[in-house]
Amino acid sequence: MKILLLSSYEEGISAWSRAAQNMCRALDAAGANVVPRSYKLNTSQPNVHERVRELEAGSEEGCDTILHIGLPHHYSWDYRFFNVGYFFTESQNFSSSAWVSHCNLMDMVLVPNQYAAVAAVDSGITVPVKVCPVPLDTELYKDYEPLEQIKNATFGDYLFYFIGDFGLRKALPTVLKAFYTEFSKNEPVNLVIKTNKFGMSEKEVEQMTLRMVNEIKQGLRVSAEYSDPVIITEELSQEDLFRLHATCDCLVSPSYGEAWGFNVLDAMGLKNSVITSDTGGFKDYSPLKVKSYPSQAFNIESFPGLMTGHETWECVDQQQLMKTMRVCSEWEGSVSTNKNIACDYDLEKVGKQLLKILEKEKP
Repeated sequence: MKILLLSSYEEGISAWSRAAQNMCRALDAAGANVVPRSYKLNTSQPNVHERVRELEAGSEEGCDTILHIGLPHHYSWDYRFFNVGYFFTESQNFSSSAWVSHCNLMDMVLVPNQYAAVAAVDSGITVPVKVCPVPLDTELYKDYEPLEQIKNATFGDYLFYFIGDFGLRKALPTVLKAFYTEFSKNEPVNLVIKTNKFGMSEKEVEQMTLRMVNEIKQGLRVSAEYSDPVIITEELSQEDLFRLHATCDCLVSPSYGEAWGFNVLDAMGLKNSVITSDTGGFKDYSPLKVKSYPSQAFNIESFPGLMTGHETWECVDQQQLMKTMRVCSEWEGSVSTNKNIACDYDLEKVGKQLLKILEKEKP
């Protein structure tokens, strides 16, 4: 078997790029003959692993399998190959999306978690659907120096932190409401927010985030004496993101939907506590999930132009989130379990798992 891997993996430090490059390296680590080819969807500066660049030198001649990692509307079927699409979905149902017809062009589709597999079948995908997790480069999980800008501003407090786009799907308002309702201004806890929004400047996003913080404080009638959270809006390198994890204590991710969740797995690999909603990829691996309820969130912008408003997401139980944050701030459980979970998705392990699936399903 010789695999032609197609993806937009030159998209800077995006999760899409990281997933595709890691999958390429996973197949390579498992002994597969893989030839990667990238196409550009944006103008971000490429950030490609040196091993992926080396594999790009391979010839496409003799390839008999295409693995297309990306959005289904970019898929195309070629009769000369065994065509496999690997896509990511966060909602419970996407039957009204054009994705269904594009996926059904494939000979098989892959998804990263069991939740997405059920959603795929329920949405009308009729070709075989198989689950394969996204691999992790676990060698990255080592000791990192803290970020001084956070350390100096928080005076040794227990630090909850949020990482995500400034959009409704990531549920930043839920984090803020839970934090300011559960903790008083005199407690040694603080909040760090790392966020951004495509098409807006770092300063604009910072101001928008501060407005949200202040509106939520006013709405909850909490004291203006609360410290403002530490807000980071500049783009961070992967190393600085890991330094962010190393500076903080507990990642809070009550997302309405998450296909995989690199930030949560990175936090676990770097020995932090994590609190997540009970949805998407989190259902497969998160050790501390907060009960969530089905919600038809019409205004969640996951993929504008592709999502129709009929998708079903998951809304976290805020009262339970508050209690869980309290428990984490007062008692830190074993972190070795978290690191072991992240290591379950080591490059070579996942590469072998994917090869086994391909060899079994390929005619």
